[in-house]
Amino acid sequence: MTEEFINEDAKPWYRQFWAWFILSPLIVVFIVSSITITLAVKYGQDRVLDNYYKEGRLINMRLEQDLLAITLGVSAQLNFDTASDDLVLNLTTNTPVLPDYLSLELSHPAHAERDHKLLLTRTAANQYNAELLAEELASRWYLRLSPVESPDVFNSTPVFKETSAADVEADESNTLWRLRGEIDFAETHIVTLQPDS
Repeated sequence: MTEEFINEDAKPWYRQFWAWFILSPLIVVFIVSSITITLAVKYGQDRVLDNYYKEGRLINMRLEQDLLAITLGVSAQLNFDTASDDLVLNLTTNTPVLPDYLSLELSHPAHAERDHKLLLTRTAANQYNAELLAEELASRWYLRLSPVESPDVFNSTPVFKETSAADVEADESNTLWRLRGEIDFAETHIVTLQPDS
């Protein structure tokens, strides 16, 4: 019996049961932690805002935009015609004067680099059109529609631009309406945009 214990002690450490019994959980934790850190760095959320104060100041302006849209009775129905690569929007409102141009921002829920901004031009009394690249829109999107003064203003502003306090005050003095919605192209190509209430 003592000879059996002596033979057991003579084995190298990596052939000992207790060495692997103690090291196995540590190795598993190291591997799982490495995988978690790799996934967090590679697929990190890019929608976290750095400037919470500026975003907080914008909340009041956004609420005013929604309230103005409710007051004016503004709503819109979007039809993404992927066969002809056209976007047709029918705007409903109580006001007799309609803007000549609308800005439609398509925001991807997870990847900011996939965001799009489309300029819609009025082609009929309450109808707007734009060209669209259907192959780029094969997922779920958040939509935001607002009037634009001219195509020059549209082209000079990036999608979801950084906003300063001066921009907020300027926008508060010239409040425009906005509509919001959400679409999943796997389910439908038609969506109704309404103000947040």
